[in-house]
Amino acid sequence: TEAYRLLRSGGVLIVADATGDGMSIAQALGSIGHMVLRPSVLRAFPRAQGQQELTQASLEAVVRSAGFGFVWGRLLRGRTMNCAFVRAVRPE
Repeated sequence: TEAYRLLRSGGVLIVADATGDGMSIAQALGSIGHMVLRPSVLRAFPRAQGQQELTQASLEAVVRSAGFGFVWGRLLRGRTMNCAFVRAVRPE
C-alpha cells in the first residue's frame, strides 16, 4: 500500500482508528448520546458509504497484509469511544 511504499526499510508505521470494539453498553450509550448532542462530530468525520468499522484484529490484519512486519497492537479504552492502535515496522 501507499504507507509501505513511502516508508524506508526499518521505518515505523503507527495507525489508530476509532472503534466500538470492546465497548460496554454504558460506553455505547454515552457515545451515542455524545453524537446526538453534538452532531457536528459526525459532520467533521463522515464515514464513506459502505465503509465498515475495523476491530483491533482486523486493523492488525490490514497492516500485515500490506507487508509490514513486527505488528504490535492493542485496544485503547476511553470513556465514550475505544481506539484500535497498531505499531508496525517495515522489513529491512
